[in-house]
Amino acid sequence: MPHVESELEGEKLWDREQALTRSLNKEVLLNKICEVFVVKAPIKVQELIEQHKQGNSEEVRQIAHALKGMCGEISANKLRELFSDIEVIAEKGNLDIGAQLASVEQMIPKLVEDVKRSTTSNK
Repeated sequence: MPHVESELEGEKLWDREQALTRSLNKEVLLNKICEVFVVKAPIKVQELIEQHKQGNSEEVRQIAHALKGMCGEISANKLRELFSDIEVIAEKGNLDIGAQLASVEQMIPKLVEDVKRSTTSNK
C-alpha cells in the first residue's frame, strides 16, 4: 500500500478562506458549519465503513453523498473528490472502494483536528 502520509504533510486538507467566502464572509456562520462538521463527519465516516463491511452499496452511496456535501461546505476539496468517487462507484452497485476508504480514514482525523483548531482560535 502506498505511503499517503508524505502527500498530506504539506497539503491543506481544507481551504478556510474559500469556505469563508462561500459562507458570505460570515465568520459566525462558518464556525457553526465547522462545529457541525467536527461532530458529524467522523460519525458519518464510521457509518460509511460499517455499511461498506455489510455490502450495502445504496447506503454507502447515500452516506458518501452526504459527506461530499459536508466537505464542500468547508472547502475540503480533496476529501470531497474522494467521497464523490465513492458515490459514483457505489451507485453502480460496486463496493470496490478500499483504497478510497483508506485515504478517507487517514485524512478525516487530520481534517477534524485542523477544523477544530481553526474554530477555537477564532473565538
